[in-house]
Amino acid sequence: MIVKVQKATRTQCAACILLEGLSGRGKTGAGLTIAAGLSPENNLDNTLVVDAENKSVRLFDKITLASGIVVNAPDVVEMDVTDGFAPENYLACREEARAIGKTTILMDSITHAWNARGGILDQVSTLKATSTNPLYKKDAYAAWGAPEIVKAKNELFEMVRDSTMHTICTVRLKEKLEYEKDESGRTRLVSIGDQQIMQADMKYEFDLVLRCLEQGSTKQGKSKHPRVKVEKSRYAIFVEGEEYELTPRVLKDLRDYLAEGTDPKVLEEEQRKDYLKLLKDRFILSETDKTIADLTKENLGYASTKYTELPFHVLKQVYVTLFK
Repeated sequence: MIVKVQKATRTQCAACILLEGLSGRGKTGAGLTIAAGLSPENNLDNTLVVDAENKSVRLFDKITLASGIVVNAPDVVEMDVTDGFAPENYLACREEARAIGKTTILMDSITHAWNARGGILDQVSTLKATSTNPLYKKDAYAAWGAPEIVKAKNELFEMVRDSTMHTICTVRLKEKLEYEKDESGRTRLVSIGDQQIMQADMKYEFDLVLRCLEQGSTKQGKSKHPRVKVEKSRYAIFVEGEEYELTPRVLKDLRDYLAEGTDPKVLEEEQRKDYLKLLKDRFILSETDKTIADLTKENLGYASTKYTELPFHVLKQVYVTLFK
C-alpha cells in the first residue's frame, strides 16, 4: 500500500446539461449563454462548440448576447454528412477539446447522433440492408443487439457526460401526434405534446434538463434573456416545473454551485434510481425484455444479484442493451 495523505475537500462538479426545444426557441443562443456563464471570465474562450446544425453558430459571431457577452469567433467543429454524425465522432470532438485545453463543450445538437447520417438509426438500417445474417432481416429488432450497434449505443450515452469537462447539449423537439376516436366514434389526429428527437429516456442521463421557451435578444438597447423551464433537475438551485431567465445572476449561481462541489456519488445514485424505474416499467410491459435483461446481467457476472443492488454501471449497461 502506498500511503497518501491529502486534504479532504469537496470536489468541483462538471455540468451535464440538456437544452430541448422546438425550432426557433433559442437552443443555440441559450447554450452559448450558459457556456459563457460557466466561465469565471464570462466568455467563450474555454468552450468548444460542436456545430451539427448547418453552421448555425456562425450566425452568432459578433453578436452581443442578452447577458452582455460578445460572441467573438468561438472555436467550433462543424460536423456534416461528409464524416457523418456517429456518436464516435462527437467523442472525437470532445477528445480534441480536452487536448487543446477547453473546459466546456457545447454539442449543438445531439439529435443528429440519433437520426442523421451515421447516427444510431442509420447504422441499424445499414446493418439490416447489408448484413448477410438472415436474423437481421427476419427479426426487426435483432440488429439492435449486434455488437457494433451496442457499441454505438454505449457511445451515445458516453458522449453526453464527462467528469472533467462541462457538457452542454441541445436536442430538437417535435410535436407528437396520435389518432384517437371522439365521442361520435370518428377518428381524429390529436397532439399529445412535444417529444425529443432522440433515444427515449435520454433525459435521465443529464443532471439538468431545460426546455427553451423564448430566445434572448438585444434590441433597442433592451436585453431580453433566454427563458427556460426546468424539466428535470439534480441541482438544488433549480426547481422542477419552475421557469427561469438565464440572467447573469442565475448563471453565476450555477457556476458557484458547481464550483462548491456536489458529491458525484450522490448524482450517480439518483441516476441509478432513475434507471431502476425505467427497467421496472419495461419489465411490466414485456417479459421478453426481462429475459434479455436477466441474460445480460448474467453475462456481466451478476446473475444472482438483485436489480436493486446492482452497481450503476451494470444497471446502465442492462438498459443500453434493451433500448431500441
